[in-house]
Amino acid sequence: ECAPDRNAEVYWATLGGAGLTGVVLLAAIQLRRVETAWMRVDHRRAPDLEAAMAAMVELDDRYTYAVAWIDVLARGRALGRSVLMHGEHLSAAEAPARTLPAGGRPPALTVPWDAPAGLLNRWTVAAFNQAFWLGHPTRAGLHVPLEAYFYPLDRVGAWNRLYGSRGFTQYQVLFPTATAQAGLTALLERLSREGVPSFLAVLKRMGPGNPGPLSVPAPGFTLALDLPWHAGTPGLVAQLDAITLHHGGRLYLAKDATAHAETIAAMYPRLAAFREVRARIDPQGRLSSTLARRAGLL
Repeated sequence: ECAPDRNAEVYWATLGGAGLTGVVLLAAIQLRRVETAWMRVDHRRAPDLEAAMAAMVELDDRYTYAVAWIDVLARGRALGRSVLMHGEHLSAAEAPARTLPAGGRPPALTVPWDAPAGLLNRWTVAAFNQAFWLGHPTRAGLHVPLEAYFYPLDRVGAWNRLYGSRGFTQYQVLFPTATAQAGLTALLERLSREGVPSFLAVLKRMGPGNPGPLSVPAPGFTLALDLPWHAGTPGLVAQLDAITLHHGGRLYLAKDATAHAETIAAMYPRLAAFREVRARIDPQGRLSSTLARRAGLL
């Protein structure tokens, strides 16, 4: 058994430990009590990355939830233009009178088969981004179902088929506060220059981290992208890794599919401490994975 005050090293190594410290049989998790399945959502347009980051910092104390959609194909003065979406749970007194279906609403539409290769390209995604930007003007007080705010992609069933049979890889990085704007600018400039068609690009602000040696969160900003998979994707991701490392950032291991062990070691300076705990509780090395071997976690 482990907790923050009991076998603490094992506890913190397990959080973010990629399943390498043992099989979790029982966990106690503290949840947030909410009264309804409705959210109050405010939308704000930000004309560029600097304005988006400044608004997230300014408004951070006013909302429980904050996320920003970013147009990764925008360039020049519009680089990083965003739509900020701040949310709060509605109380029973505030919520609309109409009821929501148990288990959430069904998808509005479903993608019936894998899309042709190349359907998501810089032109189709640019058109989608423009439509999203125009369809989300600055406005406040929207009442939306909870799942529509937290899981917007679920409105399209089997949405992953839009990427074709080759699929996609998700790429998520965290930059510390001091280098976040420079790092994100460099990433977005590379993505827009390459015309990378990621219609899902999400920016969030991170708060304090925890003592976990492989835990990702730290004060700063995190950007998540869906990158269509093709022959050039590993090379592009390697370039993004280099930019991230140069600006003191790190990858989110749970979403990584390509990083080399040297890159992970440089991004996680406390990796040796994780290995030490793991070796003590699993001396025969029975727990392993493809991710752990590729990323050098063992």
